[in-house]
Amino acid sequence: MSEFKSVKVKKGASGWGQYIIVTPTEKRNKVISVTGGGIHPTAVRIAELSGGLAVDGFANHPNNDEVFCAVVDCGGTLRTGLYPKQGIPTVNILNGGPAGPMAEFCTEDMYVSGSKPDDCSMADPNDTPVTAAKEDGDSEKEAPAAAETEGKRKGVLGFLTFIMSKLGRGIGKIVNLFFDGAREAVNMMIRNVIPFMVFISFMIGLMTSTGFGEWIANGLAVFTNTVGGLIIFALIIAIPVLAPLLAPGAAIQSILGTLIGALIAAGQVSPSLALPALFAISVVDAADFIPVAAALGEAKPETSRVAVPAMLISRFITAPICVLVGWVAGIGLF
Repeated sequence: MSEFKSVKVKKGASGWGQYIIVTPTEKRNKVISVTGGGIHPTAVRIAELSGGLAVDGFANHPNNDEVFCAVVDCGGTLRTGLYPKQGIPTVNILNGGPAGPMAEFCTEDMYVSGSKPDDCSMADPNDTPVTAAKEDGDSEKEAPAAAETEGKRKGVLGFLTFIMSKLGRGIGKIVNLFFDGAREAVNMMIRNVIPFMVFISFMIGLMTSTGFGEWIANGLAVFTNTVGGLIIFALIIAIPVLAPLLAPGAAIQSILGTLIGALIAAGQVSPSLALPALFAISVVDAADFIPVAAALGEAKPETSRVAVPAMLISRFITAPICVLVGWVAGIGLF
């Protein structure tokens, strides 16, 4: 029987959180690395210290009930909170706090970011797990139902009281439902939409004010000015080894989309190429998410091993088809 030990993983210098303590067991003895470039050194370090086994989430995705720690490189999309939601402590090698549609599950006892191998050490017996941050109202105990001190009212007055009570409770539930929805919408705007808008504004300002966009435009002219160039461009970024490295956080797609949009606005690229350019950029979307999707679908490890290369190769094959479909669909739009 292997001797497993607890490992303390601290946040990086510019990361989020405090630290998490991970401990493998006989059943949960794997550190999964879903980073698109083999097994990350941070995952290797956690495995060495804990006595667990580091596995490549792309080449050999295990079942989630075999994983005691996940190492990801998510820029703020689904993977950030996916594993914490399933009760698996997560280490994000990129800097960044909770983000994406599952950000609420990235509590301080389940998630840290910016961590490097040097941030991993043996847990001290005096180390206590960080308590999960509680949402407003979680700490409040539900008040016991008050006992009735009066007998039920009878007659017309009792009936009206009953109707008004039911109506009031129903309206209260509807108001709370809308209030919760509004709060989640605002949180989503603050965490995801507004930072993205600021990023896009910064990129446009940088390219237009420094002339960097014009310099890049000259280098990419061979790709962006013709449909054939866009096909070559899509094939390059869809190379199976390259696509998982370009996909995390959709950062590369955002930069390329902003760049091409600025070139179209400047008149250096024809607007008729906007749609095929979008299709060319999107060929790497979710290329880093394939093993996670297989796990969500409860695929067997053997299926995941086959699915990852199959999906990446199929993306490479269909990349020029996507560009051509976009080109045909864009005929007559401009």
